[in-house]
Amino acid sequence: MSDPVLAAVIAAVATLVATIMQMRASIAREAAARSSSSSARKKSRAPMLFTFVVLIAAASGGFAFSQWINADQRVANVELQNGMKERITELDRTATQLMQARAVARAEIEAQSLRHLGSTGVVSLAVLPPCRPAAALASGAVGTPPPASACTESEATAVNLCASIPATATVAEVELYTRPVESDAPWSAARAQPGQELDHARFASSVTEASDSETTKLVCQAFSHWASDKARTARMVVHFRL
Repeated sequence: MSDPVLAAVIAAVATLVATIMQMRASIAREAAARSSSSSARKKSRAPMLFTFVVLIAAASGGFAFSQWINADQRVANVELQNGMKERITELDRTATQLMQARAVARAEIEAQSLRHLGSTGVVSLAVLPPCRPAAALASGAVGTPPPASACTESEATAVNLCASIPATATVAEVELYTRPVESDAPWSAARAQPGQELDHARFASSVTEASDSETTKLVCQAFSHWASDKARTARMVVHFRL
């Protein structure tokens, strides 16, 4: 029960109590006057009737006042609910806008990261052991030391160097490098060209592209190595544009 309704009820109860006390006093006076003449009793009925009228009026007034306060409270509750609904709608709209802004910001950050990656390049690295010709492998199988013969290019050890880039990207440049495993020379001094033979090693003359997933693709370059006296490292750097 709200505070206004409680106050109205208390006021109505106080009025009823006061009326009842007046009625009791009137009844007492009437009882004392019953020994008097009949005309006196008739006159004493007027206060009783007035008391009943006041009692009924007090009860009706209290009930009507409480109903009026309840009606006002119901209107206030409806207005409060409508305000809460509008607030919830506004919060939902704000949350949707924040999610959209976050998605746009995340997409922009990812695009910037991919552009930076495309500028610096995606690196693929492979290490190939010394080549062993077929004749040496056959001799080694029966327990005799393999002869120190060199491989031919047809017997070369081959590998595919592959780099994963975005499916929508365009290959801007492919840098190729190769050097012996034990070499400490900088990569800039070990640059190789597609199709160029370099110390019994060769990269393929062109790159190949293949789909890797819905969002990525593979850029691959074949590399072959047929030196039998040393292991070799091959390195590929793929630059791309979005």
